[in-house]
Amino acid sequence: MHRFFVPRSGISSHQAVITDTSQAHHLKDVLRLRPGAQVEVFDEEGRVYACRVSSVSKTITLEIADIREPVLDAQRSGVRLTVGCALLKPRAMDELLDKLTQAGVERFIPLAARHSISRVDKARETEKVERWKRIALAAVKQSKGAHIPEIYPPQSMRQAIQISGKCDLKLIAAVCKGKFTPVSLRAACGGLQPGSAAIFIGPEGDFTVDEVKLAVEGGFVPVSLGDSVLRAETAAVAAAAFIKLYFQDEKR
Repeated sequence: MHRFFVPRSGISSHQAVITDTSQAHHLKDVLRLRPGAQVEVFDEEGRVYACRVSSVSKTITLEIADIREPVLDAQRSGVRLTVGCALLKPRAMDELLDKLTQAGVERFIPLAARHSISRVDKARETEKVERWKRIALAAVKQSKGAHIPEIYPPQSMRQAIQISGKCDLKLIAAVCKGKFTPVSLRAACGGLQPGSAAIFIGPEGDFTVDEVKLAVEGGFVPVSLGDSVLRAETAAVAAAAFIKLYFQDEKR
């Protein structure tokens, strides 16, 4: 069944209204749905609504037939995960947001690390974040999820550490040979049952020693993702998937 996002403000006790032009266009011009068609709607609180299309115009009015209260879906079970990743080139960043959303990551922090290969102009930050939110929304709908990750504008290392400060488990993937002794990701997670976790992934040139030191002082544990040298986007997806699945299994 086709799924659409409607903010809680657009939902009443018996109807939902799609005002977002891109979603309205997709429903009526791409999918060619007409009054009577059945669809699902979800809001920012994770509620899912079974609906019937009532009218199709510039906005789409939907009659609500059933409401399912928020449930902890399979993607989000186990641990609430924050991923911080060094800024990547635009296409790689788009792909990363798509994959992390499908994996069920709750928060994403773009890191303006010293060795980041890309930068975002201050004047374009809002535009970039809005684009990333659209990509995340599309990924949620495609994966049949009901939760859109919180996406931050680019943050300095110090800011990202502060944002993640209340996480139960904090990890930073780093090499920094001779300066820090990282443990394996599995060993860092072993025997724990955190409600929340954060992992930071550096650029392909790695975090600087000072950046890792700052994270360690903020309670982060340096971890290794294996012997292979991974692209930042590969490392972020692999680490996020491992952590989500590891703690999902741990809580069963």
